[in-house]
Amino acid sequence: MTKINELLLAMKPKEFELYITNNKRTFDTYRKYYKVLLEGPKSSRNTKKRRYLEKHLKSMIEEGIPTKRRQPGSGTKKTEQVPYKNDPNKTYTKTTYDDPLYVVANKKSFRKPKRKSTLKEGEKPKTNSWIKCTQQAKEELGIVGFLKYCKEVTDPNDPDQVAGNELYRRAKEIMEQKKLEAAKAAEEEQK
Repeated sequence: MTKINELLLAMKPKEFELYITNNKRTFDTYRKYYKVLLEGPKSSRNTKKRRYLEKHLKSMIEEGIPTKRRQPGSGTKKTEQVPYKNDPNKTYTKTTYDDPLYVVANKKSFRKPKRKSTLKEGEKPKTNSWIKCTQQAKEELGIVGFLKYCKEVTDPNDPDQVAGNELYRRAKEIMEQKKLEAAKAAEEEQK
């Protein structure tokens, strides 16, 4: 166990709270602290510290996580070949910069906002016209279950490819018929 881990576990909850608020660390560091507290002994002190860390991490996610980025054009680029730890015969190129200037920017939340539905109450979601056409083609051809579409048959002896090609062709025909019907209906409405 490292010294910082021992310190985290030995701190009282109030001391821990002050330590976290006064010493700004990166998001990953706080996640490591959280892991240490999870793996540590089960005590009320550690649960209080964990709860405080959870709140702190949540607020960091909402406000945006400060990240250091190298300013373009700053520092001198240095590349070197470094061997892998598990296989010393293989190497990879490690790129570092000497004396770079860093800019601190807030990286916004990586949680995507939930998409709001545009459907009205009681309305069912519209299915894709291609999906409707393939469903109709499956019914007409008597295909049950999953079958992969096949634009071109590479192996005529494979029954799945042949059936997939028939399904694709029939769905295409149905799609073209529906497009023609929609175009005719649009013309009639304009007249």
